[in-house]
Parts: sequence; structure tokens; C-alpha cells
Amino acid sequence: KAAPAGVMAPEVAVVGVADEYWGEAVCAVVVVRRGSAPTPDELVAHVRANLAAFKRPRHVLFGESLPLTPNGKVAKEVVRAHARREVAGHVNSGSSVAESAPTARKFE
Repeated sequence: KAAPAGVMAPEVAVVGVADEYWGEAVCAVVVVRRGSAPTPDELVAHVRANLAAFKRPRHVLFGESLPLTPNGKVAKEVVRAHARREVAGHVNSGSSVAESAPTARKFE
């Protein structure tokens, strides 16, 4: 099935982030096309339709690009560190990352 409108499918990284109940939860970091605004719920619904429910991301973050290694692969450690900071900030503020509006960020 096609991804929701606006999603650049090759530009998705999935990493684990701390979760009080499960120990670790799935966090999807998604690159979207400029001018589009898919919701986290649309992305999760797409994943749920194609994968087992336990594999769906509990957190969805949006970015303009993913950091790459010199070999052109996704720099997972950079993505993971960023995702953990973002999720921890939302958990500490009492809001859910998956419920927040998509925002574009560059990963540094």
C-alpha cells in the first residue's frame, strides 16, 4: 500500500526510546515533503494496516532530513539520541509526541 500523502518513504528511521511500561518503545522519525503535513495518526494507521500492532510506533517525530554517515547510511546513533531527547521532553511535560502537531526539524 502507498504511504500517506506527503511522506517520503525512503526517509524514515525507526529507533527505540525509553518506555516506563515496556522498557523500550518504537519511535519513527519521518521526513516529509515541504508543504505537506501528515498527522502522526495517519502514519500509525498506515503502519497498523501493514504490520502487526505491536510494531507500530508509539512516538512519531518529523524532520527535514536525516543525518547520514560518510558512507551515506542513516546515522542511527544521532537519530536515536535526538529521538530520546524529544520523547523525554514530551513525557516530562505531560504531552504525547504522537499527539503533537508535526514539525520539521533538522537533526544535529
